[in-house]
Amino acid sequence: MGFFELTPLAIPVLAVAGLYFGLVAHRLLPDNRQRSRLAQEFGVTQFLVEAVIPAEGPLANTLIKDTDLSRDYDATILGIIHDQHHVTNPSGTNILRPGDIVQIEVPRENLTPLRQATGLELASPKNLDNILPSDLAEMTDVVVTARSPLVGRTLREINFRSRYRLQVLAIAHKGMSVTERLADVRIEGGDMLLILGAPASVDQVADDLNLLLLDREPVAEGRKQVFRVLGLFAAMIASVVTGVLPISLAAVGTVGLMILTGCLRLREAYRAVPWSIIVLLGSMAGVALAVEQSGLTELAVTGIMSVAGGSPLLMLASLFALSCVLASLMTPPATILVVGPLVLGIASKMGMDPRPFLMMVTLAVSCAFLTPFGHQSNVLVFSAGGYRFADYFRVGLPLCILIMLAALVMVPMLWPLV
Repeated sequence: MGFFELTPLAIPVLAVAGLYFGLVAHRLLPDNRQRSRLAQEFGVTQFLVEAVIPAEGPLANTLIKDTDLSRDYDATILGIIHDQHHVTNPSGTNILRPGDIVQIEVPRENLTPLRQATGLELASPKNLDNILPSDLAEMTDVVVTARSPLVGRTLREINFRSRYRLQVLAIAHKGMSVTERLADVRIEGGDMLLILGAPASVDQVADDLNLLLLDREPVAEGRKQVFRVLGLFAAMIASVVTGVLPISLAAVGTVGLMILTGCLRLREAYRAVPWSIIVLLGSMAGVALAVEQSGLTELAVTGIMSVAGGSPLLMLASLFALSCVLASLMTPPATILVVGPLVLGIASKMGMDPRPFLMMVTLAVSCAFLTPFGHQSNVLVFSAGGYRFADYFRVGLPLCILIMLAALVMVPMLWPLV
């Protein structure tokens, strides 16, 4: 198989997907036109902030219903902590007393005006000046990536504040529960954090915890590294296309050169390895072998062929649908291990070239659009974008059908069935 053998298939598929997203898909998603710049670019809507009611200010000794927080700042008080007693979903008759910690849901762009108008002090276990001079502190928005070691853990569990000398001021977290403090919220991939601290410390924590900085311009050295990486990538492709090196050796060599030229650190390379997927592949390889030796593969092949009725096009469509669903529930590599033996068995029984069937499955496992966990990119935007599980299915299902129809036209033309 050549390096660009899939390109003639990929180009029309890309065109179909582009037209779908440009004309239809945006109509199936929630309306985000009223969001702020960060919301428009990254899907962030509301932050949960913990703040202290000051002794002197318009909120002290005031009923919640008498404040103008909702009208003026689109802010909602979700919880009040008074003398270690936590009141969730307080009513309008609750009184805000000096020293109370209030949990407020507020848009990112309204946070600073709200603090200036009300005198609210962002809650912190200790005075931040004890660890950070105020003239060095900056607020930075970061997104937690799917591979971050923060996922599934709380800020308290990793001792975030004392370890990194930073303070998390607010969290944008889908399904935020105000029955817990910010430090006890379990972080998920796609969550957004508002961090206060020195830029150097923020850069360090972003590197250590695999966080994505949203409002930082790339430095000159970073731009130089981009060109190095592009050059190395182009050299890798050239070596594979010309047959000088096999793709496996070329890829490993390129990673080594990236480390030697300073584009990639060894720790970053190690962290980028999807160890969980490797373990899953090892497990699924055993499952696939057991399924084949037990005769289940033969049974599945017979069942699929009976559904397709002997029609090659229906067979391609059936394999595409099966692979697409499995990839959305598992991972594309694991799906290949399961479906691969079925493809070879079907091609053998029908007396056909297995390549068109394999190409169809290869494309299908790349269409893991039906669930948030089908691909890491899906997970990344799930919480930050405020999406629901149904949004992925609503947008992903028509896209998968369109890609399948395009493939049913292109695959037999590029790889004849007979």
